[in-house]
Amino acid sequence: MNISNSDHFSIQTSKNKDEFFWIKDFPSNRLLYVSSAFERIWRRQTKTILENQYSWLDIVHPEDRKIAIQVFQLAPDDPEWIDPFRIIFSDGTTKWIRCRAFKIIGEDGNVSKIIGFAKDVTRKVCGKIENQSSSLQGTESFGSELCSAI
Repeated sequence: MNISNSDHFSIQTSKNKDEFFWIKDFPSNRLLYVSSAFERIWRRQTKTILENQYSWLDIVHPEDRKIAIQVFQLAPDDPEWIDPFRIIFSDGTTKWIRCRAFKIIGEDGNVSKIIGFAKDVTRKVCGKIENQSSSLQGTESFGSELCSAI
């Protein structure tokens, strides 16, 4: 698929403000494309990740880096969403991100590209935390406080 000639594809993918996608050449391990929604979610310009494809890891919570790298390194055989991981900004705010990726098989039968998706699931995660904490006696405010900090 020639992305630069696919206006419909660009329009459809740019409508979702909470999700971005990337395309990576598998044999060379080179990032080819990152959609503009990356800038809204990661608060960084797309050129930074294209220049240094691992720069996005700088703000991934240290405890969550293994999970985050998993989907970027090699798309799993089953392209289910991986567990969410946290990104932390310099102002202290946190977002929860969930990713998945798909292998694209070339004409030679080998993996040629990986197409990945990253989605901001902060609201969903905070909703679950608040629901769980409110069901525990004496901890009603914990979920609210945690998500207020986010």
